[in-house]
Parts: sequence; C-alpha cells; structure tokens
Amino acid sequence: YASDLLIAIDIARAGGATDVVKFLDDQLSYADTARDLQLVRTLDEHGYLPLRNALHEQAPLGTIKLFVEADLSTLQTPTTNGNTLLHEACRLRNYDVIEMILTRYPTAKVCTK
Repeated sequence: YASDLLIAIDIARAGGATDVVKFLDDQLSYADTARDLQLVRTLDEHGYLPLRNALHEQAPLGTIKLFVEADLSTLQTPTTNGNTLLHEACRLRNYDVIEMILTRYPTAKVCTK
C-alpha cells in the first residue's frame, strides 16, 4: 500500500498535480499521527488535538474517522476554549462530521459545556 501511494505521489508530482501531491502528503501525515496514540491525545501549543486541526484543515471524513477510532476519548476532549469535536464541527457547518458523531457514536459524551 505504502509503495503504491509513493508511486502515486511521484506520478502526480511529475504531472504537475501539486494539489494531489499535497493531498496525498497530508493523508500520509495524518495516518502517521493516528498510529501514535501519544500524538493523537496530545494538545499542541495552541491547545488543540490533531483531530481538531484535521477538521479545520478540511481533511476528508475518513481522516476524521481515523483519529476518532484511534482514541474515542478525543470526542470528549475539549480544546482550550472548551469546544469538543461536535462543537467545532457545528461551528464549521461540517454536516458530514456532525452526522458521523451523532450516528456512529450516539452514546458518547460529546458535550462538556
């Protein structure tokens, strides 16, 4: 899988598809972070989880699911301003993430305010 992805990046780069190269590089970075539970659970210098940052970077829904499934507690981890993932998704009007949280994790405590 990894070699196929690296070949795809090379093909995109050779074809001048810089947007595809960036997208694929971002996905590799997200996947690497999601594999490390310490990173998944660690707030950055601004008080945000990688999950929140991925949401704000408009990462695909699959990426958001990858982070949530790596550690379900990230659903309830508030940012420094007290927002959970659900709050952030609502603020960004990201209906796919809102629906995912409410349908896949209906019993999760997603509100801490």
